[in-house]
Amino acid sequence: MLNYAVVGAGDSVVNFLPAEPVRSAQGSTLLYLEDMEVEPGDFISYYLTLADNNALDGPSEVVSDIYFLEVIPTDQEFRRSQQQGGGGGGGGQGGGESSALVSVQKDIIAATWKLRNRLRDASNADIEADAEIIAESQREATGRAKMSIDRLSERLSFSDDSYDLAVENLSLAIEQMNLAANDLDSCK
Repeated sequence: MLNYAVVGAGDSVVNFLPAEPVRSAQGSTLLYLEDMEVEPGDFISYYLTLADNNALDGPSEVVSDIYFLEVIPTDQEFRRSQQQGGGGGGGGQGGGESSALVSVQKDIIAATWKLRNRLRDASNADIEADAEIIAESQREATGRAKMSIDRLSERLSFSDDSYDLAVENLSLAIEQMNLAANDLDSCK
């Protein structure tokens, strides 16, 4: 099954495999971003789940890593590919500090996801050590978000609505980041 969500919304599931148990199967699906009503700057997270048909021990489920898709305007992607010489390109996606914070947060989410998938197979000591590293990374990201609020106050005029909206969104993000770090601390 394909599980996906526009970040901040609930999960959606697409089951593209047959209902009857089979030895092997292939499936595909096409999702239209327009139907998801996404806007540039939105992220879509997705992962796959698969249950085997083990009749002896009972089915077990396998969960893939989590991935992210960033929605960007077509003209922005075209300009970016032109600036990179049309191919291979690497590195920067522009956006500076905010895109770096988003990138770090996606890495933290992916690391937490992998840790969750390893809970059955890893030792408690390994889980605790990994959770501590991820929690520390989350606290560092939280500190960067707080610094972003300070920098916003230096750069934007207080009469600008974008300042209030940015501060509000960053403050909500910081609350969630603190909760995530605390949850990771409870794994110790």
